[in-house]
Amino acid sequence: VGEGDVVLDIGCATGYSTAVLARLAARVVGLEEDAGLANAATAALTGLQISNATVATGPLRDGLAREAPFDVIFVNGSVPAVPANLFGQIAEGGRLVAVIGMGAAAHGQVFVKSNGVTSGRVAFDAIVHPLPGFEVAEGFVF
Repeated sequence: VGEGDVVLDIGCATGYSTAVLARLAARVVGLEEDAGLANAATAALTGLQISNATVATGPLRDGLAREAPFDVIFVNGSVPAVPANLFGQIAEGGRLVAVIGMGAAAHGQVFVKSNGVTSGRVAFDAIVHPLPGFEVAEGFVF
């Protein structure tokens, strides 16, 4: 994360990650779907006098298209897969970081958009809590 970046922090909870990212970036938007957590994050950022970060409330898996594109999207928890709509919210040259998978089989992946194409690579192994709202519906497969 660089000093000129605009960052989307998906699943910001009480705002800790948003506050850390605000020290590194030009602007950060924390996204939280739990209104109580979003209010706590807003209060924490206000109390710390962080002026380059805000908190929005909405479904995590939707991202925040109305404020896109973002130079960095940080998915703050594990997900079974990154929804395609989030890739559409990355700026050209931007990055998305997410832990994909569950439990000990999860991997941190870094995706980069270059020439309109987003590609990713595994960067590290990780075990983190899953984010709500990203569950994949089970179905019968032949």
